[in-house]
Amino acid sequence: MRSPPNPLTAEINPGHSSFDPLAIAQIVGTHGTLSNGVYKIVIGRKATLADHAIGKEMGVNTWAAFAGSEERAVSTETSQCWKAKYKTY
Repeated sequence: MRSPPNPLTAEINPGHSSFDPLAIAQIVGTHGTLSNGVYKIVIGRKATLADHAIGKEMGVNTWAAFAGSEERAVSTETSQCWKAKYKTY
């Protein structure tokens, strides 16, 4: 029996991604963008800076990116917490 690949050295070529991005969007609850085999979902939140509304376009967001296939995939994410700097609502 073959051992599973080491997740830190998985050989994923985003150019050959074959997963269904709509399935990921249904699980997450929002749609993303597919570019060069990488599916990226950005979830923003509203905040204010100097009494001006800002949101995901200004970097107040969390995002996740996916590449690969349903059998072998890689995902990465980032969460940004701005509560110390910005008033959120």
